[in-house]
Amino acid sequence: MNENVIVSVIIPTYNRSSLLMESLRSVEKQSLGNLECIIIDDGSTDDTEVIVNSFIEKDSRFKYFKRSEEYAKGACGSRNMGFEKSIGKYIQYLDDDDLLSINKLELQVNILNDVGNFKSVTTCDWDVYWKNKKICR
Repeated sequence: MNENVIVSVIIPTYNRSSLLMESLRSVEKQSLGNLECIIIDDGSTDDTEVIVNSFIEKDSRFKYFKRSEEYAKGACGSRNMGFEKSIGKYIQYLDDDDLLSINKLELQVNILNDVGNFKSVTTCDWDVYWKNKKICR
C-alpha cells in the first residue's frame, strides 16, 4: 500500500456528468491532500469521460475506470471494483450527486487515527439542499 494515500474516495457514476463535476470539485478542495479519487463509470454515454479527464489532467489523485464485465452492473458492482483498485488506509464511498464539506475527510481521519481501532467507523452531520429552494425544518 502507498503510505501517502490515507483515504480512497470511490465514486460510481452513470450518465450524470453535470452532477459528477460538482462532486469531483468537492473532493478536489479537501483540506486532506493525501487522497485518491477513483471514479468507476458504469457505461455512461454522456460526456462523463471528458469531465473526469479534465480533472485527471490537472490532478493525479483522480483515476478513471470503466466498470469491468467481471463486476455486476450498477452502483454496487462499481463500488466493489473501486474498492479492489483502492490503496488508501480508509475508504469514503461517495455518490456522483453528493458533496463533501471541505474538511470532512481530515476531521474523520483525525478521529479514526486517535481511536486507533481497525474496526472503527466515523459518520458526520449531513444536509440536503437545492439551488433556489428553501428547506423548512
